[in-house]
Amino acid sequence: MLSGHSVDKFSRSNLPEMEKRKLHLPPGTALFVFVNNTLPQTAQLMGSVYESYKDEGDGFLYLCYSSEKTFG
Repeated sequence: MLSGHSVDKFSRSNLPEMEKRKLHLPPGTALFVFVNNTLPQTAQLMGSVYESYKDEGDGFLYLCYSSEKTFG
C-alpha cells in the first residue's frame, strides 16, 4: 500500500498545477509521469513503481509530470 506521494509539475511543462489529485487535460494531450528522471513502463503497476522508487528516508514516492501534444 502506498504510504505517501508527492507530485510536481516539470518546470518546462505548460500543464496547470495538479489540484486535489485531479488534472484536467485538453483533448489531444498525453500525460507523462517521471520518477527519478525515468519514465516507468506503462504496464507497471503503481505499487510496483512505489516499491522500486520510494524514498528510503521518508517512504514517499516523488513524481514529476509533463505533457506532449498528440494528434489523432
